[in-house]
Amino acid sequence: MNFGLNDEQQEIKSTAKQFLESRFKPDVVRELAEEGRYDDALWQEICDLGWPGIA
Repeated sequence: MNFGLNDEQQEIKSTAKQFLESRFKPDVVRELAEEGRYDDALWQEICDLGWPGIA
């Protein structure tokens, strides 16, 4: 059985990594997590990309 990512999944992973790295630095992520909140604009971008429907 192959449990590795297929090409499409690998592309999604790479795109998500680049997307998030370009918008957040670790200190911002930490601050949002500690305060239990999220960035509304970022969430809208994620929804526009259709990522919530992937899971």
